[in-house]
Amino acid sequence: MPSSICAKLSARMVCVVTLDLVKKRRLMLVLTGVTVLLAGMFTIVLVLLDDHDPVLEGKRLSEWLGLRDTGDSVVRGRADQIVQQLGTNAVPLLLDWIQCEDLEWKRTANRYFSKLPRVLQPNFIAVRLRPVSEKQHHMALVGFMILDKRGANAVPELSRLMRTSSRPGQSILAVQCLYELGESGAPELRAALNGLDPELRVRVTNSLAQISPRDWQRITSTSPTPTSEHPR
Repeated sequence: MPSSICAKLSARMVCVVTLDLVKKRRLMLVLTGVTVLLAGMFTIVLVLLDDHDPVLEGKRLSEWLGLRDTGDSVVRGRADQIVQQLGTNAVPLLLDWIQCEDLEWKRTANRYFSKLPRVLQPNFIAVRLRPVSEKQHHMALVGFMILDKRGANAVPELSRLMRTSSRPGQSILAVQCLYELGESGAPELRAALNGLDPELRVRVTNSLAQISPRDWQRITSTSPTPTSEHPR
């Protein structure tokens, strides 16, 4: 084969390889751009959804409640003060957290996001796409425990959730929150235990299975005990 023909074939092969590399790089750039755009959109949506989480001393209420589980005694004490300072203003958010279920679009987004190359998974997006309902349920329970009688205005909604929620886990959580509200929630629990609905009686009894005999007496007794006896 003449050298000129070999040279031409080699040149064509180089051109094909070069074009192929260029196409792949362009595709990667397009995919990266789309990923960044989608990540930005998800961030905006998630931030907007979090806007009702009040900020105090530079931290959201959810952050303070998270620190209460992980911080030292000083931080935990300050977290308690923050929640008590919010008082009834914290109740709507705590009730939202009780009813929180991870949205289908968020679960779908997290599923696809996890399949992307690691380099295209920024941590601030990954954190926001993680399932959050279990964490929020725990924060609601802790929040009502700190509020105690200050959260009395939540009793009607908690009672409704306890009695009518189609989700057993949500109903059980409402029972536990009513218990944490001390004397404010005790009448609703007492009414449920003495009511005609056997399923509700069993649910309340099972939900409070771990409390002490003294606290069980406090709930079932018709004579209120001092709020200070509610355990912390």
